[in-house]
Amino acid sequence: MSPYSAIQQFVTKCQTPVNDTAANVAPGEAFFSWGGNGCAVKYRLQYKMSSSSTWITKTINAPATSTTVTGLTVGASYDYRVKTLCDATGTVSSGYTPIKSFVMFSDYPKKTLTV
Repeated sequence: MSPYSAIQQFVTKCQTPVNDTAANVAPGEAFFSWGGNGCAVKYRLQYKMSSSSTWITKTINAPATSTTVTGLTVGASYDYRVKTLCDATGTVSSGYTPIKSFVMFSDYPKKTLTV
């Protein structure tokens, strides 16, 4: 009889980011931030006009947990979400955060946009 137990396989859980927010920086420019985690290699931010079905994707290298997006339309409503990539290829990843919405206001700086 072997002194070792049978080989067990397991998958580590890639945790979803927390406390994701968006804030105005300037007209047409939003600052996104979230709470990260230790397994992250990258984060994937997706955003879109609420009236669109097409997500725009931006990948951010960890350990950074924020990014700025420019070229947004003042007065438009946007949706966004973010997830953790726990390997370089993105095959091991968390789920996305729940979709949040905001309106791109013309007054700034740093007005919190999350609805």
